[in-house]
Amino acid sequence: MRESERQALWLSWQTFANATRTQIEIEAGNFLASLKEAACVELQRSAARFATMGKNDEAIYVSLANLMDVYRHVAALPTVENPLMHGIIEVLTARVDEFDEKRENDHNPIAAEKQHILQARAELLREQLADIECDPLAYNLNKIGTLSENLTSEFLPKIYPHFQKNLRLALAELGNLHTRTVAAQFTDLLAREWEELGNIIIVQVAALENASQDATVHEVLNILREAYQHLGPIVAETQKILDTPRRDGDGITLAEFSQAINIAPVNIIVPESDFVALLTAEVEALPLLDNFKTDFDQATYQTQHAINIDKLLADGITQVFENLRPSLGQIPYEGETQQAILKGIEETVAIKIDSLHDSISQFEADATQLMTKFAEERPAISDAERKQLAATACTAWLNSPPCDADTFFTQILTNDQLNIKHRVDKQISNLAEKAEKFLFRFKKDVLLYEVCTYEEILTHSAARLPDAAALFAAHAELEMLLKNNNITPISPAPHEPFNAFEHEVLVAEKQDGFNKGEIIKVINTGYRGADKVIVRANVIAAR
Repeated sequence: MRESERQALWLSWQTFANATRTQIEIEAGNFLASLKEAACVELQRSAARFATMGKNDEAIYVSLANLMDVYRHVAALPTVENPLMHGIIEVLTARVDEFDEKRENDHNPIAAEKQHILQARAELLREQLADIECDPLAYNLNKIGTLSENLTSEFLPKIYPHFQKNLRLALAELGNLHTRTVAAQFTDLLAREWEELGNIIIVQVAALENASQDATVHEVLNILREAYQHLGPIVAETQKILDTPRRDGDGITLAEFSQAINIAPVNIIVPESDFVALLTAEVEALPLLDNFKTDFDQATYQTQHAINIDKLLADGITQVFENLRPSLGQIPYEGETQQAILKGIEETVAIKIDSLHDSISQFEADATQLMTKFAEERPAISDAERKQLAATACTAWLNSPPCDADTFFTQILTNDQLNIKHRVDKQISNLAEKAEKFLFRFKKDVLLYEVCTYEEILTHSAARLPDAAALFAAHAELEMLLKNNNITPISPAPHEPFNAFEHEVLVAEKQDGFNKGEIIKVINTGYRGADKVIVRANVIAAR
């Protein structure tokens, strides 16, 4: 880096650092304020959720309002000339008037009182949390990406004790109806109303039923009985809750509190600056992939070399069969049987030659496609990786601004090479694995298949001819070709122990002089490559 470029980077760095620190100070303050407010909101939510009465206290007012509607309905029915009935109507009307005096509007006053308690407790928590402040200088520029996590982990444990204390106090206030004027008033009214309604039904209903046959009277009595029956369970449940010893509980744990406080993360936008552009340009100019491209080129060369070797082996095997073909016509035979055997061998060799030519053509086409895949996947730095490299450089620089730029970029090169090397190594490994499987299948399914099936000719047909020297000579050539390509035969001798990695049992039989698991005879030779078995030998083993 030239001195002028270094100076430009340093001046730009100073501008960038000052602007970013200012933004961190603002965002850190805003985020902490959001944490505090979220705690106040959660206080109200948790208190309402864990309160002893739950929503039963609010239901008291709703039940009373519904009962008053029943009373109004009864009072609006046609007038009945009956003193007892007139008395009941007057009592019900008086109850409605008393209820209306206790409420200011159609809103649920118990719910409003509860909300007032929760808001007051939240406001008190808000005042207590005002003393908790953060020092923006504690959050270095390198912590931009984790500012939210740092603030949350630092300040939630400080906020939590205040939250927990106020939650307990709020639960105590909500559960104690002696200090809740409105809730206590309507709760007493509900119990008294149920008792008075019961007295009306018990004392006066029988007299009304005997004194009047008017349909309206009986309608009123049925309405009042139904209202009384409906109100009974509500009064009983309310009384049960009030008689139960209050448990304010332990509130919620710090972990539950942290999970409940869901604040959007701080998004620090890096200010516009020449520094980022200059630093990014320097990172992009680093020769990150020189070594990796060399590794990839080496893997490509090795794959192409292996393909060429297998192609030469295939051509050699084909040439052996082509050289054998004219020799077959010179082999003497006696009688029609030997003539038929020779004809069958000639046809089989001709089929092998045609099959090998077709397979080699397909092999060349597949090999070309494989090498094209290598060329397409030649490593290069993607845009995403360039951004990541630049981001890594920025983080490293912000964490510890260097005194020497050249040393800094050398360290960045060393650190980031590792990540890219893992990706390139994986690319090379995946392609090499595909090439290895491709070449392995070609050796096993094509080349060695033709050799193994030729051995069957020697085993079953050549022995029946008076002179099969040409056939065995061709086999010797095939064996030499394979040996020169590091492919050696697996042909265990009698009494050798069975080895599942190299041998495959076609027949298991009892044989005098052989112990269990010993090989009696080889049916077909197997083959192994330099590092693995390609074809297992088919054997007869003793059982």
